[in-house]
Amino acid sequence: AKDGLEIVSISLDRTVETGVRYIEANDMPWRHVVEGGSWNTRLAKQYGIRSIPAMYLLDRDGKIAAVRPRGQRLQQALASVFGVVGQSGERARAEGGAPRDASKQATRRGQAAQTGDARKTGATSAPRMQHARKLLNDGQYAEAVETLESIIRLRGDSAAADAARKLLEKVLADETIAHALKKQKAQRERQQRARIAENLMRMGETLAAAEKYEAARRYYQRVIDEFSDTEFAKPAKQKLDALPK
Repeated sequence: AKDGLEIVSISLDRTVETGVRYIEANDMPWRHVVEGGSWNTRLAKQYGIRSIPAMYLLDRDGKIAAVRPRGQRLQQALASVFGVVGQSGERARAEGGAPRDASKQATRRGQAAQTGDARKTGATSAPRMQHARKLLNDGQYAEAVETLESIIRLRGDSAAADAARKLLEKVLADETIAHALKKQKAQRERQQRARIAENLMRMGETLAAAEKYEAARRYYQRVIDEFSDTEFAKPAKQKLDALPK
């Protein structure tokens, strides 16, 4: 997604009704593709999914960046696509661990090849701090603040967390930035609401196509009632009115 990581789930249930029932029961308000057909689902066949779990990481251009990445491979793939270090990778570094592609001089116990002094200065958080500074320079204050807050949360009382805390205080003390930050946070919240509304409407469309009209009505009505401030409320009303009585 343009503004971050978006989850898209592919249902492998045999029927649309079973998939929708599971989604509703577990409160999963992100995008789902529910077609029924189990392993013969269109996207399952397209991506060659024959066992689960199966995860694919797509970059910002929609190209496959990693196939079934897990653990360290997932962290490396996320870092490559988004330019940041994931949470578990950051924790490993905070504990003195080294990534798998780090210096071969690291011991089997996971001791980083860097010296203790390097770790004390928070050198392993440098990529994330650089990313935060770039975001600030680009005027992406909301994302920059989130990045700094994550460094503080994950690194505790380290020098890296202290540096992030000082930069965050400086950012929040700037009235111009604070004003822009408030607007950006509001915009991101609107975008998030719009994404949820769109996902709900798409679910309604999927159900309507499967002639599950009552279930489709519930989704369209939810968009109308809970997301009336989004661009999807009007088309949801139109689709609701067009359903067979």
